Amino acid sequence: MTELTDRKHLVFNAIESLLLEEGPESLTYGNISARCHLHTNTITYYFNNKEDLMLQFFQHVIKRDTERKPVFFYRVEDGMSPVEAFSAFVDYTVDCKHLRSEVRRLINLYLLPHLYSSDAVRSLVFHINEMSIDAEYDAIQVYKKLGIIEETREREAFADLTFTSFGNSLLLIFGVECRDSDLALHNAKERIKKAFLKDGLYVETPWKESVD
Repeated sequence: MTELTDRKHLVFNAIESLLLEEGPESLTYGNISARCHLHTNTITYYFNNKEDLMLQFFQHVIKRDTERKPVFFYRVEDGMSPVEAFSAFVDYTVDCKHLRSEVRRLINLYLLPHLYSSDAVRSLVFHINEMSIDAEYDAIQVYKKLGIIEETREREAFADLTFTSFGNSLLLIFGVECRDSDLALHNAKERIKKAFLKDGLYVETPWKESVD
């Protein structure tokens, strides 16, 4: 790791800890400097401006999260059948597990107000969405090669998958609670699995209401 990369990671770690502990309003140069023990002039030397600093931080977190995707995005994990691994992939995607971390929620809340006022933010959000869709499409191709995907329904099923996960992601970002959302997500996942899988492979998972 180069000195440049090492110092940037110190800054990114400082931003993440400030976000989690004190919220977006704490992200001043002074607070970041104090947290990472680098002079403010050093920080401004590595980043063009505050927007550039935040965009590079977002890219760092997205890249990190992408590299941490579960095994079933790439292959069938030991001890699972292809259908079981595919079902786990659908559950993960619809449940938006990649957005469950608090830092990802805070990032989205920071980005959205700037979506229509900054070309750079708009470009980053578009890039993030494209990366997510590409990763999910690539995962589908893994299971397609294993012979369990019904190709005649693939396009419609994939559209349903991405639309459902995007809708759920907005609810998570804004903290909106919907009545019987767990039941709705269960039904959506079952519908998507049935559409993707070849006839005879889909096995319904009965709905079980969670008990708090």
